[in-house]
Amino acid sequence: MNSKPLPSRVERLRDAFLQAKPFISAHRALSVTRVYQANPGMDNILLRALAFRHACENAPLYVAENELIVSHPAGGARGGEVSPEISWRWVADELDNLPFRAQDPYQIDDETKRLLREEVFPYWQGRSL
Repeated sequence: MNSKPLPSRVERLRDAFLQAKPFISAHRALSVTRVYQANPGMDNILLRALAFRHACENAPLYVAENELIVSHPAGGARGGEVSPEISWRWVADELDNLPFRAQDPYQIDDETKRLLREEVFPYWQGRSL
């Protein structure tokens, strides 16, 4: 099978992606949590829509070199987001081990850990799926 070489721009994007270290971001988790906290009793479908809007409006703007479509919800290439309204317990259990896992290690800074532990996870106790 003959495959064509990648265009140089795509090759640069591929290399940058492969060199980037995966990391965990708390941006979406904080946005969603704040919307749910501020709107108790609102219908779930409206809460989800409002949370999505808030997360989009407050996502960090990330513009990478060579990209035609810009930004990423986590604020960088290979960023992972936490979805506390769906599942957060496994993240809480793995928080300190994420960078050291044999499979799929993720970097996470101390401030992100603090935000998740103090502002996000306590609210979702008994509220997520």
